Amino acid sequence: MGEEGLFQLGMVEMVKEVFAVYKVKKVITQCPHCFNSFRNEYPQFGVNVETVHHTVFLRDLIADGKLVPTKEINRLVAFHDSCYLGRHNDLYDAPREALGSIPGITINEMERNRERGFCCGAGGGGMWLELPGKRINHLRFDQAMQTGANAVGSACPYCLIMFDDAVKFHNLDESVQTQDIAEIIAESL
Repeated sequence: MGEEGLFQLGMVEMVKEVFAVYKVKKVITQCPHCFNSFRNEYPQFGVNVETVHHTVFLRDLIADGKLVPTKEINRLVAFHDSCYLGRHNDLYDAPREALGSIPGITINEMERNRERGFCCGAGGGGMWLELPGKRINHLRFDQAMQTGANAVGSACPYCLIMFDDAVKFHNLDESVQTQDIAEIIAESL
C-alpha cells in the first residue's frame, strides 16, 4: 500500500546492511507476507537468506521430537490457507501437519482450500477499506462455519484479524475461536 520505490531504496538497503553486520543466514517469519518478501523479493536486491515460515519450523521441531504437543485440545478447526503462504508460495502441508500433531484436533477442510483457497479479504489494503456489500472476510468466515468447526485456524496474522472481526460481527466470541497454529500448539504443551 506504500511507495514501493522508496521502500526498495530505504528499507531493503537498511535490512541488507544490518543482515551483513550480524551475518544473518536464516529468517523465521510468522507472517506469510514477510515470508514472501524475504523469499521472493529481497534476493533481487542482494538480501539472500534462508527463509522459513514458522509453521514449517514448528512442524520440523515436532517431527524431530524437540517439541511435543501432549495436552488434548478437543477442537474442530477450519484451516484457512493464507494467500501468501499457499497460492503464492505453495506451502500447504506444513501448517496442516503441525496442526494435525496436536492430540484432539480435527481439521475440517473448507470446500475452497489449498490451490483453490479463498482470500480472507485483508490483502491489497482490504483490511482498512469499507466496501459496499458483504465483506470478503464474512464470506470466508461463513465458508469456515459451514464445515461445522468451532475454531478457525490460520498461519497469518492478517487473516486472523479478519476472522476475528467476522466472529465479533456475528456475536460468536464465546463459541468460535480464531487462532494461529502456533497458539494452538502452545496450548497443547
